[in-house]
Amino acid sequence: MLLVLGGVVAAGVYLYPTIRDLLFGAGEANPHLVFETVKQGPFVVAVTERGTVGSLKNSTLSSSVEGSTTIISIVPEGTDVKAPLPSKVAGTVAEIITSGPSGEYRTVVIETGPIVRGTPWFFVQLPGTRVEHTPTMGKSTRLLVEQGDKVKVGDFLAGDVLCELDSSALVEKEKQQQILVTQASANLERARKDVEIQLNLNLSDIAKAKLALDLARLDLKKFVEGEKIQQENEENGNVLIAQEEMTQADELYRFYQRIAKKGYRSQVELEAKRVALVKARNKLEVARDKLNVLQNYTFERTYKERKELAEEAGRELKRTNLKGLAALSQFLAELRAKLLTYSVEQEKLERLQRQIKACKLVAPQDGKVVYANQRSRRSETVVIEEGVSVRERQRIINLPDFSQMKVEAKIHESKISNVREGLPVRIRIDAVPDKVFSGIVEAVPDVPVKGEWPNTDLMLYETLIRITDDVSTLKPGMNANVEIIAQERENVLQIPLQAIIAVGDTYVAYVRDDTAKKGAVIRNDVKIGASNAKMIEITGGLKDGEQVVMNPMTHFGDEINEFRALASQKKAKASAKAAGIRKAANGSAFKGKGKGRRKGRGKRPAGKKIDPLGSFRNLDRNSDGALTKDELPGQMAARFENMDADKVGKVVLSEFTTATRSFSRGGGKR
Repeated sequence: MLLVLGGVVAAGVYLYPTIRDLLFGAGEANPHLVFETVKQGPFVVAVTERGTVGSLKNSTLSSSVEGSTTIISIVPEGTDVKAPLPSKVAGTVAEIITSGPSGEYRTVVIETGPIVRGTPWFFVQLPGTRVEHTPTMGKSTRLLVEQGDKVKVGDFLAGDVLCELDSSALVEKEKQQQILVTQASANLERARKDVEIQLNLNLSDIAKAKLALDLARLDLKKFVEGEKIQQENEENGNVLIAQEEMTQADELYRFYQRIAKKGYRSQVELEAKRVALVKARNKLEVARDKLNVLQNYTFERTYKERKELAEEAGRELKRTNLKGLAALSQFLAELRAKLLTYSVEQEKLERLQRQIKACKLVAPQDGKVVYANQRSRRSETVVIEEGVSVRERQRIINLPDFSQMKVEAKIHESKISNVREGLPVRIRIDAVPDKVFSGIVEAVPDVPVKGEWPNTDLMLYETLIRITDDVSTLKPGMNANVEIIAQERENVLQIPLQAIIAVGDTYVAYVRDDTAKKGAVIRNDVKIGASNAKMIEITGGLKDGEQVVMNPMTHFGDEINEFRALASQKKAKASAKAAGIRKAANGSAFKGKGKGRRKGRGKRPAGKKIDPLGSFRNLDRNSDGALTKDELPGQMAARFENMDADKVGKVVLSEFTTATRSFSRGGGKR
């Protein structure tokens, strides 16, 4: 608080007697002062910008033909076209019905196949149905399918053909490719048959090998469990018989010996019985030898032989299986190669067919035909017309839908924080000055674009605004002025922008004091809120009905400058004191630094910080809330075009704030 005593200021700052009287109510109010009443009312914060009208739904038809081709026909520019007729179902084009006196009416009949519906446990098979599609045949409308074609849901059956490109070379290539596809298909079928034959051969060979293995195992089992026991029993029986015969021969021989001694048998008969005994003994030995050979040699040999035969049969089964797999793998590799060849050839054919189909550019939506004439890199005009050669991806036709229109506005970075999707917009079209259109912010980009040369340092956000009113009178390319309503509130306490002065970090207003003698003027500290181009919100320091001085800088400029100087000095002293404290805390950390540097380089005089709001009020001599070029001094006037971001010939507060920040960082020097 400043204390004034007879023209002496306690803080060392002199105040003129006029302001002393005004502050303490000792004098009369200046009869030349203009007052404005503090009032409550509707408060609107809007972002105003220029923009261009365009189609909200705009399609571009480009050439999809590889390389370059020639336009052989194209509809006249300005032709109204309709959207194509899509298929409602998937199926086969069963019939195309032509009717009308001249056959101008067409009906495409699509037959759907049998449909199986239900769950894995319950199925219902429905018969196929026939679905009719009747397109609206216009002058440029053509059928895009033929009888027998397969179609999916959404495929175009008929549509307006806007441009036709030369496809003769592609048709010739398609015929050659059809031959290659047919050959590849035959080779693929042959490879499939080879695989099938090899599979059957493998099955047959494996079955034979399995049978041989089973028989060998059965022979081994038969020998172990049957033949061996049978032969052993048989030889044991022979040994027993031979032993029995030898016993009988021995007893008979001994009997003959006894009776031969008595003379009842002759010596010849006795000798015969002895020979018979020897034979019986030899037979017994032979039987025992056979049994021994059978048990110790024949059985072991036969067992090993048949076991080896069984094992060899198992190994033969494995060899047969591996041999079959190897042969099958070879045929499968050939099949894969043939399949890949067919796939490649078929893909080439389909690509050619797509290329041929792409030679007819069909309108994807309702709209009006606009040729995509443009300039090349050599600044040569590329004209779209019949006979012109076009390259791949070159735009040929733009198809804007005039039933849905938009405005594209480039919002300066200082204003974009107030813009968001869904905000209402008031739109004024230069070509329709007597009507205000309504709109809504459709999209706000996250990434800015640079301004056009020479203002390339500007950061602009291309905001999309959809027009919600009737747009039948609008055309693309019209200039528009948009007013985006960022805030709209009722009963907001507000005063004109020209009544506010910034002093340091505070804002003040000069208020008529009706309680003082002859209506003196006093200074009030105020708190401010949002602002628009004319008014500013008051959140504290003023009351409804009070009167404030308009443009106080005109009448109290010297006093206000002294207040600002005092505030700057206080701030500089506080900064110096804080710097001294930091230096003392750091000790000798700063010693030796800065040697060889020029004195004062990079330093800014204390108290010279730019106050955007105060400077704006001072420069706004006509108090209209905007600055013209003749109201700006020196360097600012030279950079007026850069400061005027929206290019309307005036600089508003937000634009001035951005520019002053650039000046404070040294951006104003060129």
